Amino acid sequence: MNHPTSEIHKPGMRSAIQFLLVTIIAVWPVSSVQADASGTIVYTKRFDGDNVVLEVDWTYVRATPSLSFGAPRVIWSGAGAPEGMAGSDGLFYTPAGDLVVGNWQSNSFWKFDPDQTDVVIDGPAGGALAFHSLLHPNTQDFLATNAFGQITCNSGTLGCFGVYDHTPLTTSRICGAPLESASNDLLQPVTFIADEKLNVFTIFSDGRDCSGCPEDSGIQFGGGGFASFDLDTTTSSNCSANMMMTRLIPQEISAAHSLSWDPFLSDANNSQDPHSDFILFANSRVSHVRVDDPGTPGATAQVVSTVNMATEASCASLLPNGMNEFDQGAVTGTGIALVGDETTGQVALIDYSQNNNGTILDPGDMRCVTAFLTSGIDDIAPLTGLGAKSFGGPGFTINAGMNDAWVSAGAPFQGFFFTVFPGLKLFFLSWFTFDSVVPTVGSATFGARDHRWITASGFYSGASVSLNVELTSGGIFNGSVPLATQTPGYGTITIVFISCNEARLTYNFPSLGLSGEITLTRVVNDNVALCEMLSGT
Repeated sequence: MNHPTSEIHKPGMRSAIQFLLVTIIAVWPVSSVQADASGTIVYTKRFDGDNVVLEVDWTYVRATPSLSFGAPRVIWSGAGAPEGMAGSDGLFYTPAGDLVVGNWQSNSFWKFDPDQTDVVIDGPAGGALAFHSLLHPNTQDFLATNAFGQITCNSGTLGCFGVYDHTPLTTSRICGAPLESASNDLLQPVTFIADEKLNVFTIFSDGRDCSGCPEDSGIQFGGGGFASFDLDTTTSSNCSANMMMTRLIPQEISAAHSLSWDPFLSDANNSQDPHSDFILFANSRVSHVRVDDPGTPGATAQVVSTVNMATEASCASLLPNGMNEFDQGAVTGTGIALVGDETTGQVALIDYSQNNNGTILDPGDMRCVTAFLTSGIDDIAPLTGLGAKSFGGPGFTINAGMNDAWVSAGAPFQGFFFTVFPGLKLFFLSWFTFDSVVPTVGSATFGARDHRWITASGFYSGASVSLNVELTSGGIFNGSVPLATQTPGYGTITIVFISCNEARLTYNFPSLGLSGEITLTRVVNDNVALCEMLSGT
């Protein structure tokens, strides 16, 4: 359903207590000033030079308003990159806490220890699309696009994206983007994002400039559209033929270059009005897009408000005159958005935590402020959702309250049992399923629709776990002659917990040529309260 801007309201959660949550989960403030909000951002500098990936503490005071920074700390100095080619762009955190960075000048990806300087975990590894990137919902892979719009794909035409494995940076694949579902138009994904239910969306371009957007804005600096993007079973080893892109907003959003999912404005669990909200960045503009009924065939979207930092009266024209280039920004999840301006080195902060109309534009209540950080600042690592350091929610982790029976409406007559061993950080799964093919595993052949138990185990981190799968075969029940069992390797399973009551399971069984994704829910809610109590410990 669509909502006029004046009718969009958020339930009464805009209290000072919620606004101050960011200070509870943030790092130490950078000064003795009593901050309304503070935290840390990790950012890239797009062009070659010394120190191209850094982190810095920030402090915001609403009454002034003022934004200040501490002394930046270098994560990557550019060491190891080819001479003159150390420029960096998109970046995200893996579930293990490592930082993956796109080195666009040499078309490669690096993985760093974000707590140290120039400590390479993996890479560099080739990546033809080493620009904007997002952790894949299966958490093992990641998605990447070319932020410059028209690119050379495998077919030599517009419309493709990259899928890479970060565990380690080995496997990669360039997939052709699907034709838009209603029009059969060929569209180019520019940036991917996912909401809390792991529904994937993209900013897209059809290769032309945006009518009515600033001169030369084109694709790179805004003027795209917004679409849902069903990856189906696409991974770094498989480009699904059943992917689907559905246009939700035409190519006319001047702030459409990058975007962040905003849990502060979203309410995907609202039975009367489920919606996911996103903050978009480009030029000097920051826009708020709301998707109603996300993840359903009837999903709709609209731009509900836009703040132009260069002209909005309440922002006092804080940015210097001229062409401003907002790139990849981030939101705190508490009503604050931050984005860097590549041309001026300023970081812009918009505080909409106390807006009364439920959008980011409310001249009487919003606050705008800018502060110089560094020339050439480009992308800021996500602070919410997939790819954020706190992915799964602040402090959320797999725990013993998830021990239960789980089922999927998309996998009838099958069932799952989870067992978590917190002391060992070990996760064990058993899956009761059956065959619809006649594969051979080891020396055992299974007929069509034979029942089987699949078991898997692995060590978990945060809200996700990757499991090695085994299928036990052979043996004999109550036999007089012992017969050894076999447990050949079968493939991998990745589980991402969206909440204590919902999870996404992705499986890949190469020996059978089978892969896919299943949404799981509990059979009963007997352990939900325990899970929620333990979710932050």
